[in-house]
Amino acid sequence: MLRRVKLSDAEEAATVFNLLMGNDVAPRKDFIVENADDLDRERIDA
Repeated sequence: MLRRVKLSDAEEAATVFNLLMGNDVAPRKDFIVENADDLDRERIDA
């Protein structure tokens, strides 16, 4: 599968990466709680 990647995509990815992998726990927890309903459980490795 090919996908077109734009600079804005990279900037957004960097922001999310820093949110999920950064040292500040509170925003990470908030993000996970807010987006838990959007999780596709079929795509999780068992």
